[in-house]
Amino acid sequence: MPNAYTERTPEVLTYGHAAMSEEALEWIYRTAASLARDAEAAAALGSLARAEHEHRTALSATFPELEEALPSRAGHDDWAVAQFRRAVIPELDVDDVRALLVVAYRVERGGGELYERWAETAKTDEGRRLAEQLAKAEAVHRKTVATLFARTCGGSIDDDPQSAESIEWPHW
Repeated sequence: MPNAYTERTPEVLTYGHAAMSEEALEWIYRTAASLARDAEAAAALGSLARAEHEHRTALSATFPELEEALPSRAGHDDWAVAQFRRAVIPELDVDDVRALLVVAYRVERGGGELYERWAETAKTDEGRRLAEQLAKAEAVHRKTVATLFARTCGGSIDDDPQSAESIEWPHW
């Protein structure tokens, strides 16, 4: 019997990438906030985590049929953390604010690129508008991460060789 997964596989995969990216970024920002020594930086990272959670909620509310098409995560504790560490960067040092910010910067860039492509191919106006809105939000987040990097680590994040490429989460 046809369902959202069988009828819209490319859209379901795009949605899955977007949903997991938002979950991964929420985790990265919460982890970095817990490590930040600067209260203002910790607050900004907490704000970014909340924004990523709101993005994930907006995706689910806008596309319930795509949400239902994703594989069940029942029984998985801390699923986003486990998947992020295994699929994206297994060697990520989760105790290093610098490493977390560089990865967040790369994931934000990849998420923005994903949303821009999705906006071009969205099947509905509502989907296109949400993708455009999220692409703009990810660009703002990248700038915020760059500012936080300069504040907490010193220098420009663009000078870090690890920041050069996007991470489109997850790598499949």
